[in-house]
Amino acid sequence: MTPSRRIKVLRIIARLNTGGPTVHTVLLTSGLNRERFSSCLVTGVIDATEGDMQYYAEQMNVVPLVVPELGRRPAVGNDVRALFKLYRVIRDHQPDIIDTHTTKAGALGRLAGIMYNCWARITGRQRAKLVHTFHGHIFHGYFSPLVSWALVMGERFLGLFTDRVIAVSESVKRDLVERYRICREDKVTVVRLGFDFSWVSELDDRAGSLRKEFQIPSAAMTIGVVGRLTAIKNQALLFFALSRMRRDKMTALVLGDGGLREELVRTVRELGLENQVVFTGWQREPARMFAALDIVCLTSRNEGTPVVLIEAMAAGRPFVATKVGGVPDLVVGDGRVHDAVFEVFANGILVPPDDPDVFASALGYLAERAELRRAMGWAGQASVVKRFGKERLFEETEMIYAALVEAPSRTGRCDR
Repeated sequence: MTPSRRIKVLRIIARLNTGGPTVHTVLLTSGLNRERFSSCLVTGVIDATEGDMQYYAEQMNVVPLVVPELGRRPAVGNDVRALFKLYRVIRDHQPDIIDTHTTKAGALGRLAGIMYNCWARITGRQRAKLVHTFHGHIFHGYFSPLVSWALVMGERFLGLFTDRVIAVSESVKRDLVERYRICREDKVTVVRLGFDFSWVSELDDRAGSLRKEFQIPSAAMTIGVVGRLTAIKNQALLFFALSRMRRDKMTALVLGDGGLREELVRTVRELGLENQVVFTGWQREPARMFAALDIVCLTSRNEGTPVVLIEAMAAGRPFVATKVGGVPDLVVGDGRVHDAVFEVFANGILVPPDDPDVFASALGYLAERAELRRAMGWAGQASVVKRFGKERLFEETEMIYAALVEAPSRTGRCDR
């Protein structure tokens, strides 16, 4: 590669559904130094029950190349078609770097990249460097033990051909290296998520908007969960916790949608919480969401780096969250254990997963302490911009890409 030519990056993600991976990939596609890098984003299509963030790509002037078969659900026919379509896209673009995100796109994208590198070797062209970003993982809590084992084996195989693995947190890196032995430690680099926090300035202007739409009394304390309504997110934990609490002047907002909505509505009805729980559906504007919340809740059984907690901190909101995955990487300061049941940090409270009694205890503790909520909000807000700002994301990613392209490499090597 001559110094005058920009580094060509082909970024692949399964779909632009609501969540951190979408924000991350769109930001990287739009924000890298355009004098040094050219980026193309390839994506599939979302499920009907998922929130669609195509609007965010449009806002950032990113026009994805769509491979319809590259969706969420596995299907042999579609997956094979997606693989060969990705291979043709890679052949057409001849990128220096293929950067994949999310499990299905990571598997098919890297397989297509391996095929391309074999072709490059035969034809004497420069091979593409393969990068995969783990925003979390699905090796625990999603599937049966047999399927989970197969996924681990598949990732170990793909890891042999991957030039650089990026983990979004130290916890994710530890799981990849120590718990599941996906690849060697020296192949993994931690790059925290990055975000555009300009919406925080709109919080005051958006205050009361969501409350008014859903007729929530101005005096009510509002707590909320944000995200897909799926088993792994476990929103029912909040409902069971609420059923154990005094709920005077307390309203819970469920900001999201998904396949479990009807089941969760049934659970709310069975627990007699119809007057305390409001299902709002997907909400596009973070300022509007967080302006309506006093406490943000995360109830998941597994997580990578949860975007909702990062956005909650940016908005100056405290949280009660299950201690899973990358969640502990987001706390500020040293924790203290309260009554041997939950941990209190400078910006929020961590609780064990699947324990509604402890969740209720932590939520009640925070609800009763207005000064503590304000202090937690300030502490979270003070830490988040430096740790998760988009400029830091761009700088670290550009360094990784440049180092990979400049590193010695055998032309078209496919026998890694």
